[in-house]
Amino acid sequence: YSSWSRVLNNFRKYDYHYNTNDYRMPYFIAKDSVLSQKEELKQHYLYDVSSIWQTYEILANVHRPREEKGWEHFASSKKVAWKTGTSFGHRDAWAVGTTPEYTVSVWVGNADGEGRPGLTGTLVAAPILFEVFKKLPQTTWFEAPYNNLSQLAVCSKSGYLYGNNCEKADTIWSPNSGIKSKVCPYHKLVYLDKSEQFRVNDECYSVSNMQIKKWMVLPPIMELFYKTKNPNYQSLPPLLNNCYENTTVKMGIIYPENLTA
Repeated sequence: YSSWSRVLNNFRKYDYHYNTNDYRMPYFIAKDSVLSQKEELKQHYLYDVSSIWQTYEILANVHRPREEKGWEHFASSKKVAWKTGTSFGHRDAWAVGTTPEYTVSVWVGNADGEGRPGLTGTLVAAPILFEVFKKLPQTTWFEAPYNNLSQLAVCSKSGYLYGNNCEKADTIWSPNSGIKSKVCPYHKLVYLDKSEQFRVNDECYSVSNMQIKKWMVLPPIMELFYKTKNPNYQSLPPLLNNCYENTTVKMGIIYPENLTA
């Protein structure tokens, strides 16, 4: 995280190039000493600066611990990109947060590695992390690397590039490579009968009475999980009696993988 933050801080300073020495392990610097390192600049490097910025934007909006609820409504609050982790068996946990000025990491656990119920990054390490940030001077936020970003219209439901059959478009900032992304493959034109209860085609129904609707059609397994979080999702209507489609219906089978349920 410190390395990523250095990349964001220094990208414009190095005339939109990456300094490979920004990626380094943390180490102690004696008081009043000056860190001197040779600059090795490259046009492309490990992680694109726009991807780092987008990752930080996402991490900054993760729900914070209960004590920090509503933080965005207070002028004194700090915007922090943060992440937590918990080891198997709750043996230890960690939280790390970063701003342009500071990167703070918190580890909690027992010296003997014994697990404890409730020992998780979110419940134990994260509250300490934000208490530390409260003690630090006021911080700023990372400048968006607009030279490496493009504004794209994306499907509001699938997140793919907006297609003519999508119902609504959202405008987002994306890495420039996002221009090459696929157009939404899930929104299709569906032909319905007059009641809009059944699918039809020109071989079994009058074309003049057809209703044409834009419809989000997901594969079976994806639809199963999507519906649990999106109750307004509507499955594709059945075919009207005596109507047939020349398509092969794919059946999805859900089963445990790698001995996990």
